[in-house]
Amino acid sequence: MKHKKNNSLLLVAGVLICQYFILNLLFPDISEEYINQRNNSQIIDSDLSLWIDGLLFPIIILPIIEELGNRGFLAKNKITKIVGFTIFCLLTFLLSAPNLILKSIFIITGIFIYFVPYKFLKTKHSLLFRVSISSIVFSFGHTATFNTAILPFLITSGYYLGFGFFFCWYVINYSLKKAILLHIAFNALVILAVQDFPYKEGQLQQKKYLQDKVNVSWKTRSFFNNDDSTLMFLENGYEMKNIFPYKTTMNIINNQDSLENYVPVKENTRYDIKITSDTVITDSLYLSIMKDINVLERIK
Repeated sequence: MKHKKNNSLLLVAGVLICQYFILNLLFPDISEEYINQRNNSQIIDSDLSLWIDGLLFPIIILPIIEELGNRGFLAKNKITKIVGFTIFCLLTFLLSAPNLILKSIFIITGIFIYFVPYKFLKTKHSLLFRVSISSIVFSFGHTATFNTAILPFLITSGYYLGFGFFFCWYVINYSLKKAILLHIAFNALVILAVQDFPYKEGQLQQKKYLQDKVNVSWKTRSFFNNDDSTLMFLENGYEMKNIFPYKTTMNIINNQDSLENYVPVKENTRYDIKITSDTVITDSLYLSIMKDINVLERIK
């Protein structure tokens, strides 16, 4: 079946994506709960984790999986459709929030959108139904894992639903291969540019806390350095070099449960940090310092 431009899909995508940015401009904290939970679910704590979880997987592997699984039904090649449906099923069962009944419904509809020929459902809404189902699964894959309030969930779900419609439109008008390349380029842009990727060393900063008799010095490190990560326990504090702050903090504080309320401000960034004090550095004091120097942030 030869599809037309289907620019209505592009219009729906534009509306859903724009609502996210408009609402976040009007209400800056409206999606913060989702963003914090997402950041806390992917803590970068080693060089290997940075390369694989921070770069290779989201930039290269994930776009291929998502395009094949969520848009593979639009391909003409039968092998591509079978591979796409297999990935679609795996993606559906990996969703943690929906119950088994909902997952089963998704699988049944997946069989329909992948394998029921258009001639058996002669309606102008057949394509829209197939695109909607695949886009809903695509959206759920990005948002259903997180336990957020209903409003942030709906807003962020609408955002990813919009991208689901957009990439379906792109596959229809161009090709699945080009959609994969576009998806890779988009993810690379977000991770390497928008998320403030650490390309160079930061300037050394210092701060004194007279009330607690604490001295702190810190700077960000470049991603492109080969120094070892070290944590030294001093007589009067800590000296950390080239470290990921979240993992290092786990080795410093006694109450691990308190760390669950914090996430890295810059999840891809390593630091040099030195904290010295004439008094005992308690967990609460340490975490308040890390928050104050903008290394860790507290989840509301």
